[in-house]
Amino acid sequence: MAYKERTKPKLLKTYEVLSLRMDLTSEDYDYFLELKNEYEGKKRFDELIEKFNTAGTTEQE
Repeated sequence: MAYKERTKPKLLKTYEVLSLRMDLTSEDYDYFLELKNEYEGKKRFDELIEKFNTAGTTEQE
């Protein structure tokens, strides 16, 4: 891997803990889901790029 592995943002970690300890308002819950989906989407994108880079490397050899 040529780049730093993605980590969860602090705000997402905070919302994960809060969601377990209290009932979030609908606005906060929606924001939490938005943060979570954004992070998961970026992780999936990183995985696809890694597969693409790996596939391109093996074809060039």
